Amino acid sequence: MGDPIKFDAYKILNTGTTLAVTTSSARTTLPTTGNGVNSNPSFVRLLPEVACYVKFGDGTVTATLNDILVQPNMAEIFSVRGCTNIAAITRTGTANINVTPVEF
Repeated sequence: MGDPIKFDAYKILNTGTTLAVTTSSARTTLPTTGNGVNSNPSFVRLLPEVACYVKFGDGTVTATLNDILVQPNMAEIFSVRGCTNIAAITRTGTANINVTPVEF
């Protein structure tokens, strides 16, 4: 039998933000941790309303349909160390993505 899987709870660090997404790439600054020491989060939790493609980077990041696909209503946690922005795009229609800074 293999080793047991360890699940650690994550801590929500600050109020998140909502990114409105369409068939053109949209970008926003990642929400801060609010701790004043290092306000950039190490991880973010994403929850899109519909399937979206996302990419993390600096203030020039642009998402394409070849980036990471995040399924609707399924929360995903991503490491964003060194990133300040998120960009997202949908294949069709519009959506909102909730972006929340978290730590483990």
